[in-house]
Amino acid sequence: MDVLYYSNFCKHSQKLVQTLAKANMSDKISFVNIDKRKRDPVTNQTFVVLENGNSVLLPPNITNVPSLLLIKQQYKVLSGGDDILKHYHPQLKAQSEKALRHVGGEPNGYSLTGAPMNIMSEKFTLYSMTPEELSAKG
Repeated sequence: MDVLYYSNFCKHSQKLVQTLAKANMSDKISFVNIDKRKRDPVTNQTFVVLENGNSVLLPPNITNVPSLLLIKQQYKVLSGGDDILKHYHPQLKAQSEKALRHVGGEPNGYSLTGAPMNIMSEKFTLYSMTPEELSAKG
């Protein structure tokens, strides 16, 4: 399974994570948020502190985010959202086509679940709705 290193403080990371989550790629990618890090004073290695409190070593070849570590390709690193999306383009395209076939050519609403996201899109929007009806209220 490939590993995506990202930061919530990076707009490119946020956009990429949302795109991959919408495409249900979480079964093919492990997402690692690097916002909480600590350095071992003895070995000078950097560790990422995960949400569950465990720590994992940040590979020295990960120097920026977003970065994708390709485990099955001799630990090759892809940096930047564009290169990562190009790598997954065939899977993203297939997922999109599958979704369109599933509902007769119409896209499905999507759900982003899990911490810290809990977002659900509208399944459709009527063209006859007024701007007031379209505005968010809460």
